[in-house]
Amino acid sequence: MPLEPLFAKICKGGRTVVVERATLTEEEKRVLDASFDGVLRVKRARSPSPKSSSSSGTPSPPPPPPIHLRLRYRVRLCSESFGVSKNTICKAKTKKKVEKLPQVPEKYRILNLLSEEQKEFIKSEIELHYETDTNFTLKTFLKKIQEKIAFPYGRTTLFKILKALDFSYRTKTYNPFASERKDVIFLRKRYLDKIQYHRERGDYIVYFDETWIFHGMSRRRGWLHKYGNAYEIARMGNLKNPIPGFPATSDKGIRAIVLAVMTESGILPGSIDVIVSGRPADEQVIDYHKTMTAESYGQYMDVVLPLILAACPAGRRPVLVIDNASIHNKLVQKVAAKAWKKGDIVTWLADQGVVVDQEQTKEAIWKEAVDYMATQGGAKAMRKFEVDEKAKGLGISIVRLPPYHCCFNPIELIWGMLKSKLLEIGHTKDSILQGKCLGSPIWKFLKI
Repeated sequence: MPLEPLFAKICKGGRTVVVERATLTEEEKRVLDASFDGVLRVKRARSPSPKSSSSSGTPSPPPPPPIHLRLRYRVRLCSESFGVSKNTICKAKTKKKVEKLPQVPEKYRILNLLSEEQKEFIKSEIELHYETDTNFTLKTFLKKIQEKIAFPYGRTTLFKILKALDFSYRTKTYNPFASERKDVIFLRKRYLDKIQYHRERGDYIVYFDETWIFHGMSRRRGWLHKYGNAYEIARMGNLKNPIPGFPATSDKGIRAIVLAVMTESGILPGSIDVIVSGRPADEQVIDYHKTMTAESYGQYMDVVLPLILAACPAGRRPVLVIDNASIHNKLVQKVAAKAWKKGDIVTWLADQGVVVDQEQTKEAIWKEAVDYMATQGGAKAMRKFEVDEKAKGLGISIVRLPPYHCCFNPIELIWGMLKSKLLEIGHTKDSILQGKCLGSPIWKFLKI
């Protein structure tokens, strides 16, 4: 059974007051409960004069309670009605919902200082420096734009504007050979046309690449004491003192070359191979490709090519994508070149079954070599690679990446993830030969 409220609203002459319900008569309570809005409306009677009131004996109505008491009644009423504390009722405020407009990040607000024309001018000036290969600093660039467009701000504001325009001061990485050399442009177009052709035909495309790891591979940076020298000196005086920090890492030491083939479903099982270098450590830092040779690459392909053929789904043609490293392009037989010596050209022609008079001049002998190559389809047609011939015998097509375009090989992403994980879990004392780092899941396929 619901509880009877403690207070009631009474409207007298347009004025609503709150009184205790216990002060109402039974008739007033009945009228109040039957009202549609819970307010008891009472007609205001003419206030009798004090004399008439006293003479008639009718008591005058009590004065309304003070404002602070009425507020207190309302707070108590709301508190008991909603079941919350009085403090919560006092703190509650009606808040109008206002839709917040999306704000521009603070980094880009500074662009409001410039017009669109000024922004485009700054971008075009920077691109002009790119084209002319002219270096600039904030100081020199500020002076230039102040002269040309009356730039009214200083060096710090210019720095923030360049940041907001998504420019950053970092190491130069752009390689103009990849986009400006006509021969590279031609090779890139030829590769894209070939790979698009194979994809549209539904061929089974796989990618090969190699990478390197070295002894004690770990992160170069770490959280160290700000004043490391004091800790190092204390350590030298007493070995019981705390270790001053992480041991320094090095990229020197024994290296290993990791080879793999990536397919549509991941790394091709059986294609993982690790070649540990036997060269001196100082030579390994210079170029890890010295560890790999055309012979070792050929031996690896003898194992991998049948695996690719076996993994290829029925009804699809296998295609292997490799880069253009010199060890991948060993020729079955060299094709004569004009720069060769006269005796070498004569020997090459003899190997091809062409007999020439050795008493002739080099120009005459070279002309006969050119004529012979023309009958065979030209020097380009005669240039055959060992790997291509092996793959062709198994029905596998070889597609080579254009120079300076290793980014077209998706297995590069796998190597990046692999090295990041190794740097995270590696220790400076880990040895490639002992294989201590092979406990990580990402290295479970490596077998040294």
